[in-house]
Formats: sequence, structure tokens, C-alpha cells
Amino acid sequence: RLDVKGLLHPGEARVGGNVQLTIDKELQTFIYSLLKENGMGNAVVTVSNWKTGEILAALSLSDHTPDEPAGEISSVFNQLYSPGSTFKVILAAAALDIDPDLAEFQYDCTSANHVFHTEEGDYRISCAGNTYHGKLGMAEAIAYSCNGYFISLLQQLPRDKLAEKVKNWGFDTTVSFDQFAYWDQTFSGESTSEVEYLLGAIGQGNCSIAPIGLNLCTNVLFNSGKLQEPVMIQKKSASPDEEMISSINGKAYEVCSEMAADKVKEMMLGVTSYGTGKNFEMDGFAAKTGTAQKADREGNLTGYYTV
Repeated sequence: RLDVKGLLHPGEARVGGNVQLTIDKELQTFIYSLLKENGMGNAVVTVSNWKTGEILAALSLSDHTPDEPAGEISSVFNQLYSPGSTFKVILAAAALDIDPDLAEFQYDCTSANHVFHTEEGDYRISCAGNTYHGKLGMAEAIAYSCNGYFISLLQQLPRDKLAEKVKNWGFDTTVSFDQFAYWDQTFSGESTSEVEYLLGAIGQGNCSIAPIGLNLCTNVLFNSGKLQEPVMIQKKSASPDEEMISSINGKAYEVCSEMAADKVKEMMLGVTSYGTGKNFEMDGFAAKTGTAQKADREGNLTGYYTV
């Protein structure tokens, strides 16, 4: 109504066209009810079809304080979180693209090997529960979510090559699509701290991602390295009388190699069959768990977590 024609002819009645979203109303309602029934006050859920790029559900709940934004669908696109260990599968795929032989990389998860030498001094990293996993390869490291493994893996990678690879995944670059854009996610950002860089390997430090970004990265792994352009508008027409035309353009972007995506996807089956997500075991259910420590605006740990 506020285009040039509307301004020149304000008395002329005008009616907009039709639009059909990809959002599944029953699924959206079911997720909302499920969260409420289980007492979830802070939660973000995104569901999409990785084969077509259609976003089927996008929901955010928040017990917000005056310093935090209220829960709304925009939080799916513009609220940044530390991805925690969910970032490890992205790092694994990027590493395999740089050097496929790293699929055989081994790490001995012991107390001594959890001290990493940096320009800023020695820095100790612990695994969840202060456990030690012993010798393990990439598949076991993903299943058990070994922090030491992925920091050690990061140290095997040329920093410039990794920077280029994570850009393909939407980190440290601008991300936008025909139908929407979401807040830029970061891996290392502009930080020059070596410790912060190492923490990025486990989805902490300066590493941040929006919920929709994590959803799309997962889609890449399940879609053999390609991202189908995400869409929220399925069909639309310019006026009520016109036939609705599909808005799904079918664009696909190569984010990583098919080899890397498929290997990591197979490794993710171990998370639910014997790893950190064993409580969610279902036949053929590939997943990755993650728990990130939350910090305040000054960077001090709060004792709260993003799970």
C-alpha cells in the first residue's frame, strides 16, 4: 500500500496478494505445547527439510530479564549463542576437507595432554566431568565429545586454510539468502588471542552461532556437503486473483566435500549409539550434543549453560 502508486492515488482501494509459508502449523503448535508441558522456559527450536531447504518450524521461548530480549521467532535468526561441542562436527568436516588423512588422527586424552602450550602460557582444558577418554580417533572423539582431541586437531590445521573453510560454513563472513538474512556467526572473529582461538575448537571463546545457522550447518552434513537455499515462503502471488507461484528456487551451495560430510554424518551415529547422546538412541538417529558455559557482558562465567 505504501508504494508510489498508493501514494499518488490514496483513495484507490488496493488489496495485496496471497502468501503460503513453509511453516507447518501443526508441527509448530506441537513443539510449543511440548516445551510448555515440560516446563521449558528458555528454548529455541528449528526444524527444516534438508532436501528442499524448507523451514518447517521456528520457535523461541524465553524467561527474559530486562537485559535479555523476549522470546520471539526473530531469536531464531538474530540471537547468537556459543555452540559448544556442536561446533566439533563442523570442525571435523573442515579438517577432512583440508587433509582427508586426518580421519585417522589419534589423540591420547590424559591429564598431561590436557595442557596446551600457547604464546600466552600453558592453558589447561578439561573434558566434561573431568573425565579422561584415553586413546581415541575422530569417531570416538565426536561420540564422547572429547575437548582435548578437537583442540589438538585444530593445532594440526594451517590457520589460513581453516579460515577459508569455516567461511564456507558461514563463520567470519556475511550470510544472506533470497528470503532472509541472519546475524553473522563467528569462529575466531578479530581476536588475536591464541587461547581464544583454541577455545573456538570446542565452540567457546569467540565462537558464536544463531540457531538457524546451526540448523543449516546440520543440513549440510545430512545433504552430502551441499546446502539447499533455506526458504520460509513456499508460494506467493502479487494479487488475490493471480495463481500462486512457487518461491523455492532450488539453489544449492557446496559447503564441503561429499566425502567429509558423509564421514562426519556416519560418526554422528556414534553419539546416540554409545556416546554423550545415548539417552536419545534411535535406529539411524545421527546427532551431536553440546553444552557451552555462559559468560556475562564482561566475559566472566555466570555458572549458567547453553545446552
